[in-house]
Amino acid sequence: MDAQIRVFIPWLSTLRLFPRDKISSVGDLLTAIWTEEVSPLSQGIRLSHCSLRTLLVPVPMEPRDTLQKRVMRGTRVNGWAVNTKDTDAVPPGWSNTEILHVYLYIHLGPEVQVAEQLYKTLWGEDLNVILEEISDVDGTTWKYVPKTHINSLQKLGYTESCGLLLRSEYDITYRTICKDSETAKARQRGGVVVTGQLGIGKTCFLYYILLRRLSEMEPVALERPEFFILFHDGGVYRYPKADPDFLPKSTWALTDSTGQTPEPCSAFQTVSKRLEAWIIQTTSPAVTRWRDWHKYCKADMFVMNPISIKEITILGKLLKPDDDVSDDLQRLYGKWGPSARTCFELLAEGKEDTYEREVKRTAIDFVKSANPNFDQSKVSHHLFSVRPVGQSRAGREDQIAEIATDHIRDIISYAAADASAQVRIDFFQMMSTHPSFKAPAGTMFEGFVLSWLYARPDAEPFRCIATNQAELEIPACGKEQTTFFDRNSVLTKKDVNGWDKSPLCLLPKPKNFPTANAIVITDEFVITIQVTISNEHGAKKEGFDEIKKIIPTFLQNKKNKPKQKKPWRHVFITHSDSGAEFLREQNLPGLPDGTLVFSGVFDILRSGVKSKHMEAFNKRKKQSRNSMEVD
Repeated sequence: MDAQIRVFIPWLSTLRLFPRDKISSVGDLLTAIWTEEVSPLSQGIRLSHCSLRTLLVPVPMEPRDTLQKRVMRGTRVNGWAVNTKDTDAVPPGWSNTEILHVYLYIHLGPEVQVAEQLYKTLWGEDLNVILEEISDVDGTTWKYVPKTHINSLQKLGYTESCGLLLRSEYDITYRTICKDSETAKARQRGGVVVTGQLGIGKTCFLYYILLRRLSEMEPVALERPEFFILFHDGGVYRYPKADPDFLPKSTWALTDSTGQTPEPCSAFQTVSKRLEAWIIQTTSPAVTRWRDWHKYCKADMFVMNPISIKEITILGKLLKPDDDVSDDLQRLYGKWGPSARTCFELLAEGKEDTYEREVKRTAIDFVKSANPNFDQSKVSHHLFSVRPVGQSRAGREDQIAEIATDHIRDIISYAAADASAQVRIDFFQMMSTHPSFKAPAGTMFEGFVLSWLYARPDAEPFRCIATNQAELEIPACGKEQTTFFDRNSVLTKKDVNGWDKSPLCLLPKPKNFPTANAIVITDEFVITIQVTISNEHGAKKEGFDEIKKIIPTFLQNKKNKPKQKKPWRHVFITHSDSGAEFLREQNLPGLPDGTLVFSGVFDILRSGVKSKHMEAFNKRKKQSRNSMEVD
């Protein structure tokens, strides 16, 4: 009789040799396999990836009715061991002339059951077999995965409760990743990091990939907290996260960065490093989530576009089909930014005041911690939205952080207005010099100037200069003598607040009004004002022509000489002496004849503008714009 029993243990990918004289029953053999006595009883031989494949197809995740099965010449012989008991003697055929394969009784958990059902439904089938359609108010048709299938995906880690909306961004991203994977080996790339704004459906995209790969009959693996599930033409399999041996070549390895799986498992990274699999990780912009594996596997980057207001409205129809929540969602989107998660949480919980307090606290911290070396990957999702630098493939490699909404920008402005002098200086220095913040910095600076005009009538006049000219003073007008006007309108006395007083301030309601952010009319001058932190700024003739049509004659002419027009002055208000000089020395061919150009530096520290002044101005500005929309 042979001295050894040869046993292949699939879940260890190991061939073991057991001394025959120490194994007298089936139970003895099973005990030897499962206990610490395995090592002294036998020697383990680790099979190579190649020889393992010729020896055995990976073990499918399906129930087994035996504890043991014998394999002869690579084919399974079924039935003879069905009724084998632990107390039975070891059959004579168990020897080192054949290999015994030991299987487990396997209870299929809900994840594997769902995975197998998904495989049977979609493998090689058109994805449309599980999709439904929904239309928006414009008649545009959107496709989505309905809740009947979402309930199944949730058992595979999908976290959303409503249907999976197929954003056009998903198709764009998928096609780009396909092209990248086709050239991955030549470029020595092992995968791609898919990132972007929080709450825009990056995890949803991962499950969209899973569904498409099944439909296209391509191998795909999904990482779960304790294991990964592999789908390929041989069926559905579950493997340990540390075992890379069973991943077929060209597998797309899907992983979502969470607290349980912050980076791809070792099995994925090992095969990716060999350029035999393509990792796709969806993650937040935080570099700690992707930096290490991205470097190790030389992965690409892809930044997704934020969710659009149309898409979030359609998601509202999917989440609450019996309620019209479109207006609420659009308001939340416009106020707090393009995060579907934030909008839906606020819609469901109704705790917008609590959220606003949190945003205000975050804004105060942001202002206090202003740093010229601002790291865009660490921005607060309460304040910023993240988008790709551009829409080309190169533009999708990098991200840019932007203040999410006008409302949040105002909150940051209020925090800056109430900060200490040094903090305010440091903050505006950072905002005005960082490439990502020049636009919002300019808008914030404009907000300070216009708030001063509107809400500080007791302030000292603003002084500005021109080459070889006397100093020009611009007085703060106050809310009682400030009027917001529409574009292309002609003002009358009843339209102008305090029309018989001086000074008067006229502020355009439209955001894109040309040439002037404000018009101040004194007894002596008509003063058009442009607020900027740039060293260059145009002044278009069309803008001046439009202003002349809007301002009534009684305001353009002198009070004591009604037939004599007041001279015009054009003023650039900026934040630095060098900028003021550049601006007033520009060539401005669009200026009305006889108009002199002045400039001045507005000191936000000495202006006395606080958050209460800015809030008062913004409230009035919002009211005026709302009335314009109603009209």
